[in-house]
Amino acid sequence: MRTPSAASVAAASLAILASTLAPSPARGQAMARFRRCDAEARRNIRSAVRFLHDNMRALKKDYEFNTRLPRRDDRIHRRMSRKLGKLRFSCGTGRKLCDASNDRTGMHALGTASKKLLICYAKMKNYCDLVETVAHEYGHAVGLPRKRVGRHAKDQDDLVYQFGWFARDLCRQRSLSRGLGEPDRSPHAPTPHGGLVIYPKPGFEGTPRPIAGSHASLADMRRLGRNNSVSSIHVLSGTWELCENRSFGGRCALFVDDVRNLKTLKWNDRVTSIRRRSTSGAGWANGTPPACVNVPILFGKAYFRGPQIPLPRSSRDLKRRSFRNDASSLCVPPGFRVMLYDRTRYRRAPLVIRGPRAIARLKDVRRRKSRNWNNAIASVRVTHRR
Repeated sequence: MRTPSAASVAAASLAILASTLAPSPARGQAMARFRRCDAEARRNIRSAVRFLHDNMRALKKDYEFNTRLPRRDDRIHRRMSRKLGKLRFSCGTGRKLCDASNDRTGMHALGTASKKLLICYAKMKNYCDLVETVAHEYGHAVGLPRKRVGRHAKDQDDLVYQFGWFARDLCRQRSLSRGLGEPDRSPHAPTPHGGLVIYPKPGFEGTPRPIAGSHASLADMRRLGRNNSVSSIHVLSGTWELCENRSFGGRCALFVDDVRNLKTLKWNDRVTSIRRRSTSGAGWANGTPPACVNVPILFGKAYFRGPQIPLPRSSRDLKRRSFRNDASSLCVPPGFRVMLYDRTRYRRAPLVIRGPRAIARLKDVRRRKSRNWNNAIASVRVTHRR
């Protein structure tokens, strides 16, 4: 199956949320009841509720609770479907809970049977922040488990906060961020022209999330509500490092090509931080290497020059083939996947490359601690899909 193009990523984003292009005012009015809210607050809260309604598929399918309790997850999903249209909002006007001395932005009455949500509307800075607060309190209403009993002050591991951050990120990715006094905007998913696209499901399924530009480094995926919920990746450009722990700690691996299912590499739902290691490092240079037809080949010099070593099978120690730490370029034909290791016997985090792909300068591909892969390959694992 073909990997997604940059245009198809944007098309998938809008297709999943197609109903947001023409929201129905009548539906928005029927979905919310208000108390102590002025006209502007009612309009914006209706719009936020409508946003959650129209994005319910992403909220239910792409936000992963990872509670390992399927029955509880099913109960939460059923409540999400039936409870959104029954919520009752109070804007907190004159309430002590919403004054300047309190950092709260909302509150939900205890218990999943309650439908009352308090929104400190005067503290809202923009529309996507309002979406986050409404989604957070809605998460309480449907019974999302929180980190601890009582007040939970922005605990990074709290599923309710992550649910609100996931909704806020969806809002921003659709270019809906605006001032509360401004009119509603139509959703727009910009076409990514480079970087990395992550997917919550294998096979590039689910709501795509581009990572590029000034956001090419994400030290904590929890702030996007996507912690441990990456199952496939589409590399548009560059070399990317995926790590198990926040701030790029724990086990990490470099990727320069698409992976349809991270489970095959034991990376499914394990990504907590992502960063770009190089803007280059992948792609053809000086045309397709003529020798790279049947098997992957390592070259002793950059730009596919110098001595060559074919790789029809895996090699746990390239020294036995008189080529350890001597590779400066590489080509991989279609149907092959190559995993490069800087230690013998396939130790440490690999660099994964899927064909057809050629790297003209391994010096451009970053490794750990500001090092690169030039003259650093000690063992190679090769797989071939016929």
